[in-house]
Amino acid sequence: MAEFEIAVHRPTVSFPLRSSPIPEGVGTWTSPDHGQFKFNWDVATKKGSSQASIAVVLRNASGQILNGLSKTEYISSSFQGEALACRWACLFAQACGLPGAIIEGDNRSVIILSVSETVPPWECGLIIEDIRSLASQEMLILQWRPRSANSVAHCVAQASLHGYLPQDWVSNPPAALAVLTGAP
Repeated sequence: MAEFEIAVHRPTVSFPLRSSPIPEGVGTWTSPDHGQFKFNWDVATKKGSSQASIAVVLRNASGQILNGLSKTEYISSSFQGEALACRWACLFAQACGLPGAIIEGDNRSVIILSVSETVPPWECGLIIEDIRSLASQEMLILQWRPRSANSVAHCVAQASLHGYLPQDWVSNPPAALAVLTGAP
């Protein structure tokens, strides 16, 4: 157990992936540096169902939502859903042509597995390998943040799961989302 604790707090990186440590007590979303972009990801699941909603939100240094995606996936575990959400964030960064972007989520295990050579659980092995490959190719920065710092992606995933997310949520955010981002 002590070995696991060390791995959780000090992930090792032995191939060209970059990871930025975040202090555990930091619970608010922080903007990326000027000219840099951040993709926050999350997943929402229905208890007793394999259906999950994945959300990825792209924001700039001002905190403005620039783009986003939400999609339904069918999963075998919540961990698999979290890994899929991280992969979608990496794919979205690649599709947007934003190498060096920050990929940030609230599942520490997915981040640690993605920046290490630790063998992931079998159900997520290929997903984690995809994340590692995309992160290396695109020079993505993978970061963990507590859920309180990931509230926008969490809100989008929850709203999508329950059918409350309008199709134009990026350009016309619902009131709850606007409050979280400080949008007018």
